[in-house]
Amino acid sequence: MIQRALAANRQISARIEKRLPHARALWPVYDQTVADLVNARVGQLVLDVGAGKSLSFAGLIQNRDRTTIVGVDVSAEALDENPDLDRRLVADASRELPLAAGSVDVLASRTTLEHLPDVGAFFDQCSRVLRPGGSMVHVYSCRFAPFAILNRLLPSTVSRAALMALKPESAEECGFHAYYNDCYHSAIERVAARSGFELTHVRPSYYQSWYFESFVPLYLASAAYELAVRAVGATDLAAYLLIVARKR
Repeated sequence: MIQRALAANRQISARIEKRLPHARALWPVYDQTVADLVNARVGQLVLDVGAGKSLSFAGLIQNRDRTTIVGVDVSAEALDENPDLDRRLVADASRELPLAAGSVDVLASRTTLEHLPDVGAFFDQCSRVLRPGGSMVHVYSCRFAPFAILNRLLPSTVSRAALMALKPESAEECGFHAYYNDCYHSAIERVAARSGFELTHVRPSYYQSWYFESFVPLYLASAAYELAVRAVGATDLAAYLLIVARKR
């Protein structure tokens, strides 16, 4: 009976979602943004940080045989399963990126920054490995999103159990602690500048109510909050942020 009730709530939430003007995911935008930078010039070296088992943008890359894609991840097992990589490097990106200085043309990460304890140190590493004029693209969940606040307040066992129950498709995320350090617009702009980057594009997404789709009243309250902060352009309160930064 409980599962039927949850399923009914999800169906209602899905109908509401279709009417929300801001209910658009950033993932396709991220994929196209990375692909556009890679496709702008033949023969580039691309570094994906937190590469995992696959690259979401791989199918959009033109001249794939003339593009070198390197993946960095803490999990050798995940990298071994990734068919989209030309090189695999096992490393903790929060400590070092094991590539030569100025060797990378495009650097990308998807839902990785929030899991790093020191984003500033990571950006320093990004600046070191990127060539002058090279670009990095990151999409990540933000510190002041309601789901992120709950994730920090609740014991890790409780937040993981809740995520597994409400969004089982997010199971792979449950094993990684999220810090959300500097993961909001004004902070990331400061941190990027200190590491020698200029933000050339920032795109917020306020939609995160899908976390609450199993309980319609909470879904509606969340959607109302999102519409309010979106209306006033409070980018520090965004749920997700996509940034593109160029190394000076």
